[in-house]
Amino acid sequence: MTEEQSIVERRPVPIILDCDPGHDDAFAIVLAATNPEQLSLLAITIVSGNQSLEKTTLNALRILHACGLSSSTIPVAKGASAPLMLPELADTCTADRHSVGIYPVKVHGETGMDGADFPLAVIPKVDERKAWNLMADIVSLYSAECPVTIVATGPLTNVALFVTLYPELRNRIRIVLMGGTFERGNIHPTAEFNILHDPEAAHIVFHSGVCLTMIPLDLTHQVLVTEDILGKIRALNTPFAKNMAGLVEFFRDSYQKTFGFSSPPLHDPCAVAYVLDPSRFDAQRIRVEVETGKGLCAGQTVGDFYGCFFSNQPKNVNVVLHMDMKWFWDRMLQSLTKANETSPLNKD
Repeated sequence: MTEEQSIVERRPVPIILDCDPGHDDAFAIVLAATNPEQLSLLAITIVSGNQSLEKTTLNALRILHACGLSSSTIPVAKGASAPLMLPELADTCTADRHSVGIYPVKVHGETGMDGADFPLAVIPKVDERKAWNLMADIVSLYSAECPVTIVATGPLTNVALFVTLYPELRNRIRIVLMGGTFERGNIHPTAEFNILHDPEAAHIVFHSGVCLTMIPLDLTHQVLVTEDILGKIRALNTPFAKNMAGLVEFFRDSYQKTFGFSSPPLHDPCAVAYVLDPSRFDAQRIRVEVETGKGLCAGQTVGDFYGCFFSNQPKNVNVVLHMDMKWFWDRMLQSLTKANETSPLNKD
């Protein structure tokens, strides 16, 4: 390997984090923001999902601030406030999606990040561009030889609008998404929340021809924040750590009441971790379809793992079902420690 090749290989991966904070999204932001040697976080784009767009945007800004960063260095842009095929949603959380509440208040609370006490006064400026337009402006700066990775940890509405409005940029991106399930759902027996929230958007993304990697519940439900890990977060013993531990504790109690989990899963950072080091994950390329109809299977992701059911259709998704758990938790705790060292919350 030449010195020039070595420098290129060490270059940080340019990423856009598209999210809907959300307890686990908060940890995804921390992981994305504290590894500049490997990830270049170019922007954070926001979609409604775990709560309304206004609340998820505020949550993203609060987490950035808690990490010692701001929207002046990492632009934050609002995106879709509702799924593609539903009208504007109010904050009352009474809107319905196939008889399922559109915001998972039982799991994430009224703020979307209940359990923490991040400063209310910190409201930096939000980028004036729509999320998909900001994505396009950023991606346009990069060639196909240096693709931008969109890490999507919320519903895929923003991403669907981007690939639809800017088809000429599809060959300049990769998408790593947290979403879907091939076993048990977490918002419906057969569906995962991000996909069910906007299955039409997911259908568009899955059929876009973009290099797509999927981190489903089948993996993330193995990634549990045990009492040992929670204890290590608490042991940092700072206001920042108290807030991050408070997020875990609320999420733990929600998952115990709703699903019977003794420890909560940490879904969204798994997608960021995949970009950090794909070699720590096992992926299988298969054909995946999304059920966009109504009924018991609304929002279901249907995967052909045997390669014989959709044999007339090309394989379109790299599905990840296993990862190096010890490596993941080492990296997550390292990132929390880094953020803790620079957090302005510890200086107030």
